[in-house]
Amino acid sequence: MATTATATGKNIPSPNATGATLADFETHAGRIRDDIEKLAGSVATAGSVLSADVRADAGAKANELREASENTLRELRSQLGGIEKQLRSKVRERPVAALGVAVGIGFLIALIARR
Repeated sequence: MATTATATGKNIPSPNATGATLADFETHAGRIRDDIEKLAGSVATAGSVLSADVRADAGAKANELREASENTLRELRSQLGGIEKQLRSKVRERPVAALGVAVGIGFLIALIARR
């Protein structure tokens, strides 16, 4: 590439070298454009891989939560069954007292519902 020295000591391209400078610029711009496209493709690929990982993790967590809630529900049903058995045995032991408690609870509920 031909250059001409100026009075300030800077080299500037000579007029006949302008075509080569423009061609160099276009070549570099094309390379930069290609690099940007490759980078965009890499980012998109990384994003899709990350998205798949997040989906898999979310699915695993959802399954863990579902299993935990099912176990808790089973435990609660078991405890409720035990309480029901205790209540039935108490009612059989003392039916008059159980009837009095039921009437009292019904009366309280009626008072609360009335307001």
